[in-house]
Amino acid sequence: MFVNCAAVRIATRTIILNVNKHCVYNLNLKITGFGKSGTRISTTLLDHQKPNKASGQNIMVFIEMDAGSALTTAAAKGNTTEVQKILEERRIHPNALNQFGRTALQVMMMGNSQIARLLLEKGAQPNIQDRHGIAPVHDAARTGFLDTVGVLVEYGASVNIPDQSGALPIHIAIREGHRDVVEFLAPRSDLKHANTSGQTAIDVARACRVPDMIDLLYAHIHC
Repeated sequence: MFVNCAAVRIATRTIILNVNKHCVYNLNLKITGFGKSGTRISTTLLDHQKPNKASGQNIMVFIEMDAGSALTTAAAKGNTTEVQKILEERRIHPNALNQFGRTALQVMMMGNSQIARLLLEKGAQPNIQDRHGIAPVHDAARTGFLDTVGVLVEYGASVNIPDQSGALPIHIAIREGHRDVVEFLAPRSDLKHANTSGQTAIDVARACRVPDMIDLLYAHIHC
């Protein structure tokens, strides 16, 4: 039996293989690999045919690339056990994308810092941004989960990465009233950075009328 994979073409969520078949009988072909995004692809082709001397027949094999969706779904639900299982047993790359082009770190339940650590330990990109420039650290600052902000920073997340509006994570934390997050970010952030509206962190604090945060920020500017 001889199988020649003549061509491989990657579509949006499908891989199409043109297989040149010679005398194939009860073909059981296991296809496993990784796409450019790190998505693991795996399927089994079962073809029960009698020996056929004709060559050049094309078999269209459609492989669903749902690995990224499985991982992002588990992360979004905050299911630590399932995330660990997918990463370690199925060996799905942590940067695998779901059907919306987002990674598990981007959609994870931000209150579960253990999931963040699992993903980052396996090589998740901490500074990945969506089309609005929002990185995971922006989301963690917005939702006020200090533990997750800390884990992200520990694994290389930049606190000085601006989103599309020019806002740093500290701008967002001030606006949302998360003082503990602001206190953590203040000594690590560029407090002179202004967003696209020309507002620095102190300007945002003034606009939000939070004098305790203004004092905190001034202390770090002058220290």
